[in-house]
Amino acid sequence: MDTPDAPVRRILERAARITSEEATALDAAFRTTAPDDGEVQAVLDRHQLWKNEWAMFDHWPDPYIEMRWARDRVCAALGLPARPLHALEPDDGSVAWGAGTAAAYAVLAAGRAGAPSTFGSAWGTVVGE
Repeated sequence: MDTPDAPVRRILERAARITSEEATALDAAFRTTAPDDGEVQAVLDRHQLWKNEWAMFDHWPDPYIEMRWARDRVCAALGLPARPLHALEPDDGSVAWGAGTAAAYAVLAAGRAGAPSTFGSAWGTVVGE
C-alpha cells in the first residue's frame, strides 16, 4: 500500500507522539464536540464520492482502514496493546476510545471530504492546529 497523503501522514505522526496528558485532553475535547451519527455518515459518504471521482489519487483502501490506523497509533502512543477496534465502535468510556476517535476523524476529514468542522476541532484544540 502506498504512503498516505501529507495531511493524513501529519496527523498519524502526531498521534504516534501523543502523551497521556494530551490524550486525556483530546478525549475531553472530543466528548464535548463529538459529531452525531448523521455527521459521521455524511463524512463517510462524501469520502466515498471523493474516492469515486479521484480514485487515481487515493491510494488508501477505505475510511475504515484509515480510521483503524489512527486508532492504532493512539493506542501504541499510550502504551496500550492494539485491540480490534471497529471504525465506528460504541463509546466504551476509555480515554483511548475518545482520543483514538478524534484522531481517526481528523484523518478521515483531512483533505478527504467536505467534512463538518466538528471532526477536526477536538484534535485542533489539543495540538494547536
